[in-house]
Amino acid sequence: MLRRVMLDMRRTDSISYRTMSTKQIKDTVLDAAAGLLVTEGDGFTMHQLEARAHISRASIYRHVGSKEEILALLRDERGVAVDQVDVQSKILEAARQVFARQGLRGATMEQIAAEADVGVATVYRHFGDKETLLLAFINNVTPRGSVHTIMQNPTDDVAADLRSMVHSILEFSHENRDIMRLVMVGDEQDLAYLSQIRANTDSSQARLTSYFEHQIEAGQIQPLASAEALGLALMGMVINFSVLGPLHNGIEIENVDDTSELIVNIFLNSLRAT
Repeated sequence: MLRRVMLDMRRTDSISYRTMSTKQIKDTVLDAAAGLLVTEGDGFTMHQLEARAHISRASIYRHVGSKEEILALLRDERGVAVDQVDVQSKILEAARQVFARQGLRGATMEQIAAEADVGVATVYRHFGDKETLLLAFINNVTPRGSVHTIMQNPTDDVAADLRSMVHSILEFSHENRDIMRLVMVGDEQDLAYLSQIRANTDSSQARLTSYFEHQIEAGQIQPLASAEALGLALMGMVINFSVLGPLHNGIEIENVDDTSELIVNIFLNSLRAT
């Protein structure tokens, strides 16, 4: 009985779109594709488009075209910014909001999906599990990625390198204080959870240590302490200005450029090679 009902439904769909004009089919397909861009991003499949439009793939190809042609029509005829539709970015921004409210351990994939206005299956399809999502958040939403890029490409201008790194962290911290406090000075269980997830990743502290090792060997700074200790000292100053000062003393960063310059100048004052 169920099989017969399903066959009847498919037959009805088939009859309905076969009575549609080419323009009606095109409009229906573009409407469906626009909806999928919102929920799935530009990674949606023709199978998904067929299911959403209730039009066979053969008819879609015949009357409208390939997926690439459909995306081009959305861009050219409807003004849809196809290249700017990024479901992963949407999910990561939603994760930022949920992590800030619920904490790292307390946040769920369901809450993040609801915040992003996508199905929970979409979140799992893009990230697999919560731990992978959290790592993606740390790497893509926080300044960690830009810090790593700077540290991986050292120049002869140590001050400029460090100013770029410090500026990147301070700017993010100033705009996302809730997240920085969560990551830097959250409750013990959240911090333990984060440490467990990041156990096999290359931390910013490790990259900073490697950077100082390179600059000491190049004779750019004096080895007054180990490269690891220098990294800890610099990050300590950054955390004090970006998190602890505003949180405990009410001292806000008024100008990111000036504060970055101040931190680097104080730090390098006794380290420059003579």
